[in-house]
Formats: sequence, structure tokens, C-alpha cells
Amino acid sequence: MNPSLPFRIFGGMAFLRAAQALFMTEGYLAPAGVTVSPGTILLAQALGIITLCLGLVAWRIPDVAGDAMKPLGQLFGIVAAIYVAFLGYNTIVSDVGGATVYVLLAVYIALGAMFFMNSKK
Repeated sequence: MNPSLPFRIFGGMAFLRAAQALFMTEGYLAPAGVTVSPGTILLAQALGIITLCLGLVAWRIPDVAGDAMKPLGQLFGIVAAIYVAFLGYNTIVSDVGGATVYVLLAVYIALGAMFFMNSKK
């Protein structure tokens, strides 16, 4: 597997989620079971900016990392694992729900596995 592939997928997913949070905020929040209010819209848009920045960093890592690809792969694997733990916990306690949550869990579990597999080579 190409070592840059997980970074590109992570970055692409982040760009999509950022666009949803910034430009389709109510549609981003409601399917997850989050109550839409002016405050949650503002927080979701702030999250969208942060997600956009993280996506940009992930997308560019293969171009600039050089010999640091393996440690950065481990770092992004840990990031994916933290996100899975956060989303999994909030799903278990019924703070969020819906098909979107399960798709995100599956994608980030797969991405975490890809990052860890690539960082061992």
C-alpha cells in the first residue's frame, strides 16, 4: 500500500466534513442527533475550520515529511483511535446516533489500522 494513501484519505474526509460543518451546518448536526441552535451552529462551524486545517496538514504530510512518514503515521493512527474512542463513547451513551456516526466509526477504524500498518514497514 502506498504510504501516502491513508494521509490522503484522512485529508479528503476532513475536507468533506469541514465543508459540511461550514456550509451545511444544520444538515451536519441534525442527523447526529444534535439539537440545532445558534450556539451549536457556531461551534460546528468552528469545528469545521479546525477540521479543514487538520485535513490540510494530513494532505500535505506525504509531500513534506520525508523520513518522518512512519512516526507521523503512528501519530495520525493515534488521532484516529482517539476520535473512534470519543465517537464510540458518545454513541454508547446515546449523545449521538444515526447512520452517519456508524459510517464515521467504520472509516476511522479502517484509517487508524492503515496508519498503524504503514508505520510498521
